[in-house]
Amino acid sequence: MAKQIKAAVIAALVVFVTAVTFGAPIGALGTFAMSTATTMAVMTFGTTLLGGIIGKMTSKGIDATGGNFGTKFAARSSLAPRQIIYGKTRVGGTIVYMSTSGTENSILHMIVVLAGHPIESLEEVRLNDVTLTTQDTTVNGVTVKLATNSQYTNTDNDNAFHSGRLVRFLFQDGSQTTANSHLASAPGLTTNDKFLSCPHVYMEMVFDGEKFGGGIPGLSFIVKGKKLYDPRLDSTVGGSGSHRLTDTSTHEWSDNPALAVLDYLTDTTYGLKCTQEEVHLSTNAGGFMSAANTCEQSVTLSNNVSTQERFTVNGFTDFSSEGEGILDGLLSSMAGRMTYVNGKFNVFAGAVQTPSLTITDDDILRPVKIATNPNAGNLFNQVKPIYVSAARDYVTQDAPVFSDSTALANDTPSGESSANYKKIMELQLPFTVTDSMAQRLGKIALKHQRETTSVVVTTDLKFMRLQPNDWVYLTNERLEYNQKVFEVLSTNMELISSETRDQESVQVLATRLELKEINNAVFDFATNEYNDPIDEGGNPGDGDYSVGVPTSLTLTQRGAIDGPADKSHILVNWTNVAADTIAGTQVVYKLNTDSDYTGMIPATKLQDSTIIPGVVTGQTYNVKARHVDINGNFSDYTAVQNITITNTASPDDPTNLSATSRPVRIFVSWTNPSNTNLRSIKVYRRTSNTTPTDDTHLVQTLSGEPGKTMLARYGAEDGLTAGTTYYFWIRAVNHFGIHSNFVGSVQGVFQLDGGVVGLNNLGDLDSSQNTKLTNIEDNATVGAKAGVNLKDSGNTVLDDVDFRNEDLAIDFTGNTTFRIKKGSTVIDTQAFDKGNVGLSDLDSLESGTGTKLSGIEAGATVGAKAGTNLKDSSNNALGDDDVKNDSLQIDTSTTTLRIKKGSTVINSTTLDKGSVGLSDLASLDSAQNTKLTGIEANATVGAKLDDNLVDENNNDLTSAEIVTSQGTSNDTNNVNSVAKADITASITGTQTNVASIVNNLAAGSQNINAGGINAGQINTSLLKLDELFLPTTGTNASGTLVLFGSSMTQVSLGDIGTGPGFYMGTVSVEIDDANNDDIKGASLHIDLKSGFSTVYTKYWPIGIKEGNQYYDAGDQLGDNNDLPVMHLEFAYFHTANTTLNLFVNGDSNDNGTHCNIKARVVKFGAETVSFNTSSFTATKTNQTAGANVDSGTVTVSGFTGSKQVNLSGNSSALVSVNGGTFVNAASVGTITSGQTFEIRITASSTAGITRTATVEVGGTSVTYSVTTAGTYTPTYSGGGGSGSPGGGFEDTTQLQ
Repeated sequence: MAKQIKAAVIAALVVFVTAVTFGAPIGALGTFAMSTATTMAVMTFGTTLLGGIIGKMTSKGIDATGGNFGTKFAARSSLAPRQIIYGKTRVGGTIVYMSTSGTENSILHMIVVLAGHPIESLEEVRLNDVTLTTQDTTVNGVTVKLATNSQYTNTDNDNAFHSGRLVRFLFQDGSQTTANSHLASAPGLTTNDKFLSCPHVYMEMVFDGEKFGGGIPGLSFIVKGKKLYDPRLDSTVGGSGSHRLTDTSTHEWSDNPALAVLDYLTDTTYGLKCTQEEVHLSTNAGGFMSAANTCEQSVTLSNNVSTQERFTVNGFTDFSSEGEGILDGLLSSMAGRMTYVNGKFNVFAGAVQTPSLTITDDDILRPVKIATNPNAGNLFNQVKPIYVSAARDYVTQDAPVFSDSTALANDTPSGESSANYKKIMELQLPFTVTDSMAQRLGKIALKHQRETTSVVVTTDLKFMRLQPNDWVYLTNERLEYNQKVFEVLSTNMELISSETRDQESVQVLATRLELKEINNAVFDFATNEYNDPIDEGGNPGDGDYSVGVPTSLTLTQRGAIDGPADKSHILVNWTNVAADTIAGTQVVYKLNTDSDYTGMIPATKLQDSTIIPGVVTGQTYNVKARHVDINGNFSDYTAVQNITITNTASPDDPTNLSATSRPVRIFVSWTNPSNTNLRSIKVYRRTSNTTPTDDTHLVQTLSGEPGKTMLARYGAEDGLTAGTTYYFWIRAVNHFGIHSNFVGSVQGVFQLDGGVVGLNNLGDLDSSQNTKLTNIEDNATVGAKAGVNLKDSGNTVLDDVDFRNEDLAIDFTGNTTFRIKKGSTVIDTQAFDKGNVGLSDLDSLESGTGTKLSGIEAGATVGAKAGTNLKDSSNNALGDDDVKNDSLQIDTSTTTLRIKKGSTVINSTTLDKGSVGLSDLASLDSAQNTKLTGIEANATVGAKLDDNLVDENNNDLTSAEIVTSQGTSNDTNNVNSVAKADITASITGTQTNVASIVNNLAAGSQNINAGGINAGQINTSLLKLDELFLPTTGTNASGTLVLFGSSMTQVSLGDIGTGPGFYMGTVSVEIDDANNDDIKGASLHIDLKSGFSTVYTKYWPIGIKEGNQYYDAGDQLGDNNDLPVMHLEFAYFHTANTTLNLFVNGDSNDNGTHCNIKARVVKFGAETVSFNTSSFTATKTNQTAGANVDSGTVTVSGFTGSKQVNLSGNSSALVSVNGGTFVNAASVGTITSGQTFEIRITASSTAGITRTATVEVGGTSVTYSVTTAGTYTPTYSGGGGSGSPGGGFEDTTQLQ
């Protein structure tokens, strides 16, 4: 890999060019004659400078060194690249071992590896940003450090080390060759665990809930990194001393950037493996000795007394980063550039040079090509260096902005304000740790990119001695240059045509130079150009640095209504300690049922109150606070204060309650209260005018919008009785379940009479209208009642007996006549003869002897059984169907109504107009297949079972009373369709479920999945967009009054949501007293934070005109030309399952500026890919060497469309999608929801080795590992060998 990286770096520095085909061979390096007889190819070459702005990194450099700008705390990782540390810096390291021991696992053991190479020293250990003070103690024959800080001492802890100490540690610098006896005594470790070439800290910590709070403290370390080879101290290469490139034992620690670049080029473990012959080591221009001397030159600082080395390198990168990027980052610390000339790497530090050559008109063979200001409009006139401040615990810091006033004036059109033409370059300096050095590097980068004039000069061969980055004088009469200084960008040897004195054309070897103007001012930095920040100071020394405790901590419940929801907050107030060193306050809180404090809200120095948002009603919270000073030291906590969250205020009462009596219903109307957290309205009803006291008389709960007028209807279908007076009350309920007062009563009554149905006189109805009743017969009756107006075809009134079934009777009292009767009405008769009694062959019986059988016909059958010997008059056998009644059927398949018994028609009649129960409609035209129109309002057409069909005694008729159980299923269906449109007992389960869903939708308790809103299912025209509201969060409507101090002040506006999603919002700032106060315009910005990490930042615009006013017309916000209110919109896609908090930042030009801040944010949901791993095995051990081992399938879900499948990890890993072919990472495609994937790993051929692979889909991942059977016996060298520039920590056994 090192060869490929080196080749890529060389390719970036050197350009080879193949010339076109020319004539006869060259006889000398001068001129030669041109021949057309023969041809040859001439190879020409050139060198070029690694381009770009001095000190400004490429994207590869940013990627390789970005960790210097991040958080620096130890973290666990199953596969982490080893770090490379140069100079002195702060690192977190990788936790490669963690275990517990002692009573109830009270002692935590951790090993944190700091780098992948030996280092000079461990300078500090920090727990939660507190530097440990130590004393030596001996454990297992080894000297270890015992932390003596009071923060980590508790004499009451029975598990503590000596004298109540809770922390101790051991450091090894990576040069060890044997195991440490104390480390080997840790649980699970042995003397085989040597950690060769891996500097590490073995930490032991005793659990203490009071001192450590909620969990493992943050660990970080300040170290001096790698020892470097210095050719100036090597007597074999022109230096003086014992240093040797290949003997690391002779190397010494240094923070010289040129030596760090040399180290990376020549390191055989993780570097480019350059040999001594491939690097230019001399003190000549481009030599590493020369560059190292430049870096160590002393420069005077702003006080004209103090000095500082010109350039140093302090930071880290890792083995996995690209070589080009690592070199890019190292060069940024020295304003450096590299070239590759004559097979050697050259390096130049950013400093003034003295040209050794001058190009005059006599040396120029072709006209000079010139380009002036080719990047006009894209040049910067200000620079803001971003560096890692050693004075502020190695956190990212902005150096003061340097402005080139001359450049700004040149960029500003005549008559315009220069404030509108400021263009700031942000310069990232990951290996720079002081403000003064960052300012110098920033000015170099800014000035260098303003040098825009470039020329192409063709000269004779004597100038081939120049190499990229050399400086050269150019004198040209036409351009009026007199020893103007240029830097060399590239040199090329090429053939050009020239004419002899005899005007013959010849080919001449020439030097083609690309030059760019340069000026001493690029690298000069006057002492008065420094913009001094707050004094970094020195070591604090001895003294009392304790921090005072806040006082008067109080808690108050605050309620707020946000849309449909009630939110409760806790207002925390305290009194700050009056000390300039106080930097802020931390407020921590928890539920009283929790053991650890789970929440923390930071407050600035100027705050004496904060809000704990979104607390839960009914819960008790514990709250305490402490101060933090400017050095990161914390005070003790205040005494704990407790608060129990209670319900908030009840909603307002509904208004305008009224009841209106209608013929068939009572209409109840009211106006909802305007509370936005209104959940529903409860309706109560009684027959006595006594106000309810609970929900005993609740009849309905209705949802509705705040402030809207509501209407409810109640009638017979709700169980009410006509003619009865009913009393109604209502009350409102909010989302906390709190009720308003009862409102009422109002009363109403309804009556049902002949006019209620609205069909008293239908003779004049227009049958041509769409009335829904077709083919009506003459004299049909609409709205029939038995015994009143239900008539037959002869216009005879029918009573209950005429059509009810329960009074059917068999009458045989009429001697030999058998009759079917309905009440007193005979429906049918049949005469009996002797054979009907079932007696035959009784000729010998004497009817006159008192036997009760007289006049018996001959051949009668005595003792008959259906289906056996029961016969009719024709001697045909009769079965069950012939004599039983349960097979009676009503057949209406035609216009004839028939009573059937099985297939036998018992009786029939023709249906006419009167049969449908409608009369007095003779004027209707039955031929038109029309429907009746002009029905009176609220009319009831046709009677309905279980509803309004009554008998002559005005009793309700039910389905069971009208539908005979003796009929067939067809009979039942026909009665249902004629007598009742929708019999309740017939409604299917599906219909009932649909009705329930519809009711739930109306009540607001039914969810609709997004998948159900598809084209054709919901008509979007039915959506009321004016009533569609998205829930938002943010400050209250009137805003929040904040105070920006005279230094950068950060104010929390609270959380804006939790979990993945697309967050959009707006923040407005209004200066409270714009006439007297203002804010530094360039300072005003917002931050989104996830925990303590800033994930998004956006600044208010500067100099942007809106109408006739500006967002910051000048250098401050609050000028007369500025808008009084400034808005900033933002959008951020969040992928983590964490809470986002919104902060606004500003810096007042005065002692303080009060501003009113308003913010509103809406969150849109995000798709979350889910894995079902029930068929997946994450870890497989004891596998056969070389075997292909499959993981089992993982089913994906929770998204639409397709997602890319990403495979990473061991090179043998393959993945199969949905049962397809196993492919490698380069060939894997996409997957859709519901499909599966499976991972395959080839087990290592070495016993005990674990191989892992990870598959990621849409941000969700799963890791699979395969371990070969047996025990691994390693020979670990700590490096990547010749085949790789390093490796990573896979497990503790591989660190031997």
